[in-house]
Amino acid sequence: MRVKPVTGRTNQIRIHFAKIGHALVGEDKYAFRKDFVLRFRRTALHALRLEFPSLVEDRNIVVEAPLAEDMKNFRKT
Repeated sequence: MRVKPVTGRTNQIRIHFAKIGHALVGEDKYAFRKDFVLRFRRTALHALRLEFPSLVEDRNIVVEAPLAEDMKNFRKT
């Protein structure tokens, strides 16, 4: 699922998903990890791309990160 946070508030995605009854797999702050049928060692949340305005130049900074191996393996199950 792709989500685009509207604000830079901490834990915005985790809180909103928990409130609508769809907590993230592995979540243990806003949901109880023990309640999940699926098991993952951490919160299953990944930022593929972050973009924000530079504070020193007139351009946006773009940071991209590939999916971590543990998440790739988890998706296969």
